[in-house]
Amino acid sequence: MRELYQQLNKKIKTLNELLWGRRITNPVVEQWLNNFTGELPDSKEKIHALYILSCFMYFGDREIRALLKTLFYELFKCRIISDIRTRNNDTSDLDLINKEFKKELKATIFLGVGNPSESGCHLLYFFRQENSLDINLFANDSDILKISRNSKGEPIPKLRHPEIKRYVYIDDFCGSGQQIIEYLYERTKLIKELKSGVELCYYVLFGSLSTLQTIKSAGNFDRVDTVCELGASYKCFQSDRYFKEYGDKLDKHFAKNMCQTYGDKLFPAHPLGYKGGEFLIGFYHNVPDNTLPIIWSEGNGDDIKWHPIFKRYPKINFEW
Repeated sequence: MRELYQQLNKKIKTLNELLWGRRITNPVVEQWLNNFTGELPDSKEKIHALYILSCFMYFGDREIRALLKTLFYELFKCRIISDIRTRNNDTSDLDLINKEFKKELKATIFLGVGNPSESGCHLLYFFRQENSLDINLFANDSDILKISRNSKGEPIPKLRHPEIKRYVYIDDFCGSGQQIIEYLYERTKLIKELKSGVELCYYVLFGSLSTLQTIKSAGNFDRVDTVCELGASYKCFQSDRYFKEYGDKLDKHFAKNMCQTYGDKLFPAHPLGYKGGEFLIGFYHNVPDNTLPIIWSEGNGDDIKWHPIFKRYPKINFEW
């Protein structure tokens, strides 16, 4: 077991130096491991926690920027060009294609998901930089509508830019899809009602096909897609992706029980991550709550304290 402990520590050190931006020093790891105080009647908690940490996928500034370039090119530009060619008898005329693409781009607005302080909107800055896009192609979700009044003084919603034919929402992570549906359903429904034939797209850096299909079915989006598909194999305890490289030295069932036990205290409604996420993924700007709570939680109230290894910054809703 000591040899395995050393192997995992070495792997984590390498990950920290090459991928984690040197954020996770040895003292930070030890502080996190000290959260595991023996809730289970077995002494294997820390070695299993260390293994789980060694599987954590972290995407820094550089990786996110590269993914945003891929999103623009593969999910947006290539599809627009394909449509242009189809409309023009499969033309290969680059001048025509470029001219038409510029028209299509000018008729597009890119938006983040959530208010301007949230991660979906935060991505737009990098997205614009990496793809050399004009600032006028971007807007806050709240700015795409305006309210006028009829003769009775009743509010009448209108599109602020009726010439726009395509709205593209960009997001970093989509776990369950529930928040996207709740946040955007009424807005996208209204846009569709105000302009016939308008195209609505939701493109995300990380998401599962089943979740994206749910969004497309339940919402009003014409195109929904992801750069990186997260299938069931990315769920920590539901696939053979994890816990097999070290043979019988690690026990997946023990690890799940451990995460469930501590998760019940940290995030009682979703001890293995929001909607049973079981993910091990995080970004330089935040960690999704679909990731195991033992990774990101700071505890649960005054009674339960926890030192996170990768801190999550939750949304805070004030009641005035």
